[in-house]
Amino acid sequence: MKKLCYFLICLIVISCNGESSIISKFDKIDYYYLGISEGEEVEIIIKKSKSFQEEQFSNIIDGNISVKSDAQLFVNELKNSKYFKEKSIPTSLNSDISYLFIPYNSSASLISSSITCQHFYRDILVFKKDNKIVGVTLICFSCGSVIYKTANHSEYISANFEELEKILKPLAR
Repeated sequence: MKKLCYFLICLIVISCNGESSIISKFDKIDYYYLGISEGEEVEIIIKKSKSFQEEQFSNIIDGNISVKSDAQLFVNELKNSKYFKEKSIPTSLNSDISYLFIPYNSSASLISSSITCQHFYRDILVFKKDNKIVGVTLICFSCGSVIYKTANHSEYISANFEELEKILKPLAR
């Protein structure tokens, strides 16, 4: 019921603002998802003395990343990480995915569980235009939280998580 209310509020906001998406200037999406078990993830998170790669992993799932200086450096960290797997999303889904992201609405967040949830960004979408990174989304399906980062800014945005999960989760198998 909460998800339905959230979705309806998001639709109202879209129709009132005339905005459809904030992520629209891309031609390719790479999808990175957790490639380890929850137990392995927890073990790394609670570990006192972490290796360099474990520290990078912890920073990524905590949302502590920067794409300002060099977004490609961040993507290289994802590619070289033994903790994430990568899939290219078929371009036929670009439009569908674009319309699932909308500007953050504070009234919609009142019914979100993101306030009481520990955010772990286990799913990452890298948006590219002409093979250059134009944006990165960090997604926490558990909390219903998305951070959208570009070279110029970082912001929380809203998404239709139910539909987004229907598209992404089958790709993560």
